[in-house]
Amino acid sequence: MYYLVLDLETYPDGVPWKPPEDNPDKFPPIPVHRIVSIGYMLVERSAEYDRCLEIGVFGETEREDGKILGLLDMLEDTGATVVTWNGRHFDIPVLVARCAYHGYPCSYFFERDFDYRFTDDGHLDLADALSRYGAAPRTSLDLWSKTIGLPGKMDVAGDDVKGLVEKGEFALIDAYCKTDVIQTAFVWLRYLHLRGIISDTTHDMMVHSIRSKTMDLRHVSVERLMKSIDMERLLIGDYQDTQAAFEKQGSAASKDEDEDPEIPF
Repeated sequence: MYYLVLDLETYPDGVPWKPPEDNPDKFPPIPVHRIVSIGYMLVERSAEYDRCLEIGVFGETEREDGKILGLLDMLEDTGATVVTWNGRHFDIPVLVARCAYHGYPCSYFFERDFDYRFTDDGHLDLADALSRYGAAPRTSLDLWSKTIGLPGKMDVAGDDVKGLVEKGEFALIDAYCKTDVIQTAFVWLRYLHLRGIISDTTHDMMVHSIRSKTMDLRHVSVERLMKSIDMERLLIGDYQDTQAAFEKQGSAASKDEDEDPEIPF
């Protein structure tokens, strides 16, 4: 089964809108947000493997339509369960609004109990699940990340995106989006472990798998993120034991891929 950890970066440039005069800092409504970056991590969980397959962004330019179409294609190809932080309230509604703007069908977001908050089938909103679906106050990804040994927000925050767009700093926005995806994925692993869905060893092997894939990204923001992680707190078991288990699993995966290079997406 595949899981797609998602994060959007947006700025208010979608449809004409002005904040009220008595509240000029009012957060723009959903249809106003234009998507400038869609970061993702594709994870495979099966009887044979628990591993990170890809970390990236959809589209390498500032064009919004290509980013959205890339995401829709991957969802259609993989049938992945989407994992977000606050995605039920922001990311998914923004995607639906922008699909409406461009005239793209997005039936995936309306199927498989995608919007039913009490099941992980289709979509898991970690902010919702970790607040016990409203029983406890919702907190930020920044605080939950720091709880398990991650640095949380670093050089860039969501409020900085508009200024970076105006400067043409799209590569920096993409890198920031990837760091949020990575931290969301680590929080998701801890959530799975809390629920007893994955063991200590599986949790730590998936941590190592994600760390391995980050080496391909080669961006200073990602490198700073990874160096800032408190691995003693992030990992549950012994580092050496889980690292050896991960390397053994990786060797087996490489052998299988050499024998059957077909990928289902």
